[in-house]
Amino acid sequence: MSTPPLSSNRRQYERVNITYPAQVLVYENRQQVGIVRQLGQGGFLVETNKKFDKDMQYDLELVDVAEKFTVKSRVVCRTSQLPYSSFEFYELDVTSAEGIGILLGKYYPEKAP
Repeated sequence: MSTPPLSSNRRQYERVNITYPAQVLVYENRQQVGIVRQLGQGGFLVETNKKFDKDMQYDLELVDVAEKFTVKSRVVCRTSQLPYSSFEFYELDVTSAEGIGILLGKYYPEKAP
């Protein structure tokens, strides 16, 4: 499979840090492979023990344990240096894009008035 090019809007969007107690887990083929540490409109950062291959596509699921909410996504691994791997969303369908928006809204830090 050919390597998808890097998105032209990399780092254009703000990213949201997700704390450990939040428990947004990452699954591949029904097996947990990590925990989301940072999420943005373009992708996410995962703390993981699995070495992902750079520039390869993966079908991953993000699961918000507290809400029992799942977002399926096709992603491309952009960096992988244990214990972290970063992924860019690739071929995101409408339902998945809405799910990412919900997660971003939930974990977006509130600002004091």
